[in-house]
Amino acid sequence: MNRAEYEDETIGQLLTRIAGFYEVEEMRNREAWERCRWSTAVLLNIQLAKKDRIQAHKLLPLPWDEDTQAIKKSRKLTPEEQVAIFGKVDKLMKTRKHGSIGGLNSEDRG
Repeated sequence: MNRAEYEDETIGQLLTRIAGFYEVEEMRNREAWERCRWSTAVLLNIQLAKKDRIQAHKLLPLPWDEDTQAIKKSRKLTPEEQVAIFGKVDKLMKTRKHGSIGGLNSEDRG
């Protein structure tokens, strides 16, 4: 993304881009923890008798284990709802003196 594209984005587009970045980072973090948990359980269980083996999620419970079911049931915003919310934010930003991204209104950018 170059500077012109950045300056022409609405606040809604920028917030969507930022949210997407953090969502990807969260997924990477979770995947790393899941790999660590799985490999630790495998290394531990190869040394134990079959009756003493422990499941990975019991060996190392992670914060999102409990939330898995709640996340599946939670409702995400529809694209129309997202547009409506971002429209309200854009309208609010335009009412301010320097409401657009970068502190300049589109007329000031020339």
